[in-house]
Amino acid sequence: LIIKDKKKAKEEMNFNTRKKLIFIVGGSQGARPINMHVFNNINFYIKNDFQIIWQSGSNDYELLHTNIKNENIIIESFINNISVPYSAADIVISRAGALAISELTFMKKAMILIPFPQAADNHQFINAKTIESHGACKLIKQQDLFAGKLELYIQEIFNNENILQSLEKNSKLISKPNASKTISKEITKYIS
Repeated sequence: LIIKDKKKAKEEMNFNTRKKLIFIVGGSQGARPINMHVFNNINFYIKNDFQIIWQSGSNDYELLHTNIKNENIIIESFINNISVPYSAADIVISRAGALAISELTFMKKAMILIPFPQAADNHQFINAKTIESHGACKLIKQQDLFAGKLELYIQEIFNNENILQSLEKNSKLISKPNASKTISKEITKYIS
């Protein structure tokens, strides 16, 4: 992952640098409940003139791509160079797997995490709760999506620059960029 200047990354993706940009990413397969929720509430995003880069996964791509036609919204089934949308985004909406969180904190992103409820031992919820306790994310349980919590949080963050900056700052503080090296060192110690 490479951190790029937010403005330059927005320009690289042909987005307006003066408008807020949301990156929706449900992992490489996409996340149907998140996709369907945003799809069913797309007017909220259009009405507020938010820009969206959306990694939908292959299963929902056709449905979303065919039915959403808006110059502010780019939908891809998969994004190879994820550094660019991460860098460009003002908020990232994501699942709460360990890899996703390590990428998001490394990129110093403000995030809204929606844990996958069927994850083994509810580990995604535990991950998200930990990030939330450090003030680095907003957490929404999947079953609370229908209550409009996602849209509420987006408005709250975008209407208050201090909240956005605080999420980004706390995200940076908990980042562990050398985690892989640290883990492999520990493993090597035990082996020797």
